[in-house]
Amino acid sequence: FSLGEWSCLQVVLELIDSKQQERYWCPPLLHRAAIAFLHALWQDRRDSAMLVLRTKPKFWENLTNPLFGTLPPPSESSELSVLDTCALIMKIICLEIYYVVKGSLDQSLKDTLKNFSTKKRFAYWSEYVKLLAYHVAETEGSSCASVTEYQMLISAWRMLLIISTSHADIMHLTDSAVHQQLFLDVLNGTKVLLLVPMSVSCLQLGSMLCTLLLILLKQWKSELGSVDKIINSLTQILEGVLQADQQMMEKTKAKVFSALITVLQMKEMKVNEIPQYSQLVLSVCETLQDEVIALFDQTRHSLTLGDATDDKDSMETDDASRVKHKDQRDGVCVLGLHLAKELCEADEDGDYWLQVTRKVPVLPTIFAALEISLRVKQNLHFTEASLHLLLTLARTQQGAAAVAGAGVTQSVCLPLLSVYQLSTNGAIQTSASSRKSLDAPSWPGVYRLSMSLMERLLKTLRYNFLTEALDFVGVHQERILQCLNAVRTVQSLACLEEADHTVGFILQLSNFTKEWHFHLPQLMRDMQV
Repeated sequence: FSLGEWSCLQVVLELIDSKQQERYWCPPLLHRAAIAFLHALWQDRRDSAMLVLRTKPKFWENLTNPLFGTLPPPSESSELSVLDTCALIMKIICLEIYYVVKGSLDQSLKDTLKNFSTKKRFAYWSEYVKLLAYHVAETEGSSCASVTEYQMLISAWRMLLIISTSHADIMHLTDSAVHQQLFLDVLNGTKVLLLVPMSVSCLQLGSMLCTLLLILLKQWKSELGSVDKIINSLTQILEGVLQADQQMMEKTKAKVFSALITVLQMKEMKVNEIPQYSQLVLSVCETLQDEVIALFDQTRHSLTLGDATDDKDSMETDDASRVKHKDQRDGVCVLGLHLAKELCEADEDGDYWLQVTRKVPVLPTIFAALEISLRVKQNLHFTEASLHLLLTLARTQQGAAAVAGAGVTQSVCLPLLSVYQLSTNGAIQTSASSRKSLDAPSWPGVYRLSMSLMERLLKTLRYNFLTEALDFVGVHQERILQCLNAVRTVQSLACLEEADHTVGFILQLSNFTKEWHFHLPQLMRDMQV
């Protein structure tokens, strides 16, 4: 392919020529229009046009020239078309890297990207986007005319950084110090925007940066250094998000929860090492309280309408159901439970959690939703996350007492019968054939977790939980016996895993053989066979 005599591409190439820019006949708006035209070609994958353009000398150098300039600090008088131009150029680079095979990238583009890194343009643009966030927060997004351009630049910068994390060698973004600086800039920018909860513009831009924050955190978590500062900022972000319109901030709240979970998993921390621990736990529990109540009402409403089915586990992936249903693996309710679990693990004595559960009746609420979820075999992700939290709480004496006192037996013991089926031939019905499938959320997994919860409560509370433990084993004795018999002949992972949990519970129960023999003599004899 080659350019025709009257091809418009020739004009576009002249307009983006770095030597021609800023001349009287090539104002910023015209330059922006030329770049927008090129972006349209790349976005629509006009291969013949792109092929011709790539072969032109200094095409990439001329195209990316604006990214190497210095812009005045963000203000109301800023030339917004320049921001648009830079955003479009970033998007073209991203599209080129994403679609073109790594080894086929033009050498001139590779040189340009290396130059971009060498001249510290990542740091420059990161700082500029942060200043942009500060400017919008200071003006509370009052200048609606410029918000669109700001959104476009932040979106493009977000795309460029995401591409850079997966193509670090091409983008030459491998320096840990640069990673730290970029992450902190995104963190600070997100914080200042989301701490203006009454401004829709700030919340929209903050939500965009929050997505980038979560991605960078997961990609670079081993290089980010001080965890407590990150938690402190995320706690402030969460406070701002909780003050904003909850429907608008639903996805952002989930991202903040996910970020907090990731940070807490980066390093084992004690309560005194986590800034504002009490406030963070209280905020999470108050949010959980509202979310679990909504899930409970939603489940009960679906039963009233007759929409629920026995095997439905709320794992639909279409957008409509995701908006409607609270039981999503990446939803606020489930992530809130996982975050609560991580926070609980830091509280070795359970004192802080005891104080919070006295202020917020989150445990009875969880148990009410857990009971109905088990009975109708719905809300799988919620059920599993709840049991993980309860299992963690039950490690301490105070936590175990709180769990037992909130009604764990009434909520779990009988309803748990709904999650499994007893086979007629005495074999355990399982479908998991690998460790990955075994660890995936499943109702047999819920049964195993429930067994572990009873084991831990009995181990922690001993005689104070013995009656409840005997009730549990009495209700589920057929399943227990089937499991112990099946493991002699069936060596599948699922069968062995269930046997492991079952034997662990029986081991704890064997410390009370007199009481066991008195209450369930036949079961004891059957197990000894």
